[in-house]
Amino acid sequence: LGNLRTFGILHSLLQNTQEGLNRALNTEEITELLSTSVAAIKLLSLMEPSLAKSGQPALLRALYTVKIANVSTSTLALQNQEMREVGHILRTAAAEALFQIYGQDSFVLLLEALYAPTLEVRGTAITALGRLGEVRALPHLQVLANNIAHPLSTLAQEAIGTIKKVNPHYMTLLRPSSANNEPV
Repeated sequence: LGNLRTFGILHSLLQNTQEGLNRALNTEEITELLSTSVAAIKLLSLMEPSLAKSGQPALLRALYTVKIANVSTSTLALQNQEMREVGHILRTAAAEALFQIYGQDSFVLLLEALYAPTLEVRGTAITALGRLGEVRALPHLQVLANNIAHPLSTLAQEAIGTIKKVNPHYMTLLRPSSANNEPV
């Protein structure tokens, strides 16, 4: 998997599927493009780190992808169609790949996503920062967690809990004043 030709194929595949997602309206086509993109991302993350890092622009594009699709929901009595955001699978795969390729150095990339204009991207970043377990994320997450009216407050609280579990020895060193940062 570690050769330049394989990287080129995976990178092109990822770029092409992302372009296709921008135009796709059909639910089946969207599902196929999302699945192909996720597979390409997973394979890219398994490549030699120096090659995988060359795919950063495509991974960041995937991390910021928001795709709304018509989704069928059915109950025993009714079959309904509703518009729903379906790009979460792609964003999650991209965040996981960034974490796998960069390790703790993915913090900066995930922190930038935390301040994205769309809630969906911010939610993915919150979850990824929690999984990363990086103590430096706490002040940024605390701002969201403290605002219980914010739609991502609960998710931020969960991420903070995860970080605290992973780093119990750092929690006694943190000062409460670090939680007073203003959101961007």
